[in-house]
Amino acid sequence: MDTKKLAVFIDLAETQNYSQSAERLFLSQSTISKYIIALEDEWKVKLFIRAHRQVKLTKTGMALLPKAKEILQQENSLNQLINHQVGLKGRPLVIKVLPSLSQYQAAHIITNFAKNYPEIRLELTETNADKLEHALNHEKADIIFTRIFNTIISLRAI
Repeated sequence: MDTKKLAVFIDLAETQNYSQSAERLFLSQSTISKYIIALEDEWKVKLFIRAHRQVKLTKTGMALLPKAKEILQQENSLNQLINHQVGLKGRPLVIKVLPSLSQYQAAHIITNFAKNYPEIRLELTETNADKLEHALNHEKADIIFTRIFNTIISLRAI
């Protein structure tokens, strides 16, 4: 199924005008007409009632329109995911750690990860504790290793 034809179907259903759809989709009116006729032939249904430069959805067209929109939205979602994955493919996994990393379990975790997933390029950088959270929050790091101290504060009632 050609999703360009679905896009034309959806747009023509909205505008109910070949000229407007052609203008909005940067296509000729004849291309709009060809796409609609091709869909009708492929699906063996009539999508529009055509009369004096006006088009109106048939009952079948109205029934198919929500599904056509859903398919187009799913295709857009899939394309976004593909683009995101392609963008991540060559990018390293950025890990920011404390300078004292070797004293903690994190060094073993990172070493084991690198052994188990050699295809993933790691970028390991040491930085001060006060900069770790900022790096994570501003997407300059994918993972951080830091210390967390459990401090118990007790307040006395006066």
